Amino acid sequence: MRGRHPGATPGGHRGRSRNRPPRQLPRRNTPGDGRPRRRPGPRRGLRRREARAGRSHRRGRRRHHQRRRPHPLGTIGGPGPRLDRPARVNAADFEAQLRTARYGKPLELLEVTTSTNDDARARAEAGARDGHLVVAREQSAGRGSQGRSWSSPTGGLYFSLVLRPRLETPALPPLTLVVGRALAESIEARCPDLGPAEVKWPNDVLVDGRKCAGILVESATVGAKLEHVVVGVGINVGRDIWDAELQETATSLPETDHGALLADVLLRLEEGVALLEREGPASAVRAIEDRLAYRDETVRCGDVTGTLLGLSPSGALRIDTAKGIREVVAGRLEVTDPQKR
Repeated sequence: MRGRHPGATPGGHRGRSRNRPPRQLPRRNTPGDGRPRRRPGPRRGLRRREARAGRSHRRGRRRHHQRRRPHPLGTIGGPGPRLDRPARVNAADFEAQLRTARYGKPLELLEVTTSTNDDARARAEAGARDGHLVVAREQSAGRGSQGRSWSSPTGGLYFSLVLRPRLETPALPPLTLVVGRALAESIEARCPDLGPAEVKWPNDVLVDGRKCAGILVESATVGAKLEHVVVGVGINVGRDIWDAELQETATSLPETDHGALLADVLLRLEEGVALLEREGPASAVRAIEDRLAYRDETVRCGDVTGTLLGLSPSGALRIDTAKGIREVVAGRLEVTDPQKR
């Protein structure tokens, strides 16, 4: 005789006859002979599979499904995700950390965009104020100088700032260097264990000789006056997987508070641009000289090769060549013997 439905007998198992079989759940409406199913054996219960000696059936699982990428929840070392990774830029926290008068106000946060420079330029053309900031967690079509692509995966710090400086077009090269100096100082302050950060003319920041940040400055002019400037910056943060062509030339900051780093950069940049507006390019350039990469080394920029002496008051390179000192205003700067660095 089949036992009653559970709950029908007030006494539970004590009210059951000794010869009555254990209660069964109601039979499923599936084809069969009506007989109750046999209880599973000891190897079929939840998490009852015995581990094989000397092996783990979980071995290699993370490596397989992540395909050598960092795990999105951090290192697997416990029962749950890592919670020690700093959050990306958070609007409320960032506003509390910001100490500028204008830069970073307002803040526009994007999850994914093609290019923050494109977004900021559109805002500028629509009348955005001086200091309007666009930040994205990822760029699908980030770019650097001369149309080069900038790898922008999730995890880096990518932002563009709308400026309306009281400057004329000759001040653009020094402005790019002012941005580089602000980045180098902030990176060194926030990540002191990395060592000195240098400005590579005209628009990169190096740590230990490798690029960790890039700058793209784009402008619109009315006559000789700058109508607006868009300053785009990409900083590698917490990145340890590189494309083959970047492995020898790029590096990354360790995981750090994006909002605190960004607030620090903007404060230093606002001060640098104020100096440029107030005292002109020569003073701004002098403030950058001590961070100039490759100084006193043999370099090549275009068809000019020689010893890098420093910068001219306008921000051009001064290179001592076999035919005398040359000033270079454009080109790609390279050290001729990287092994000596």
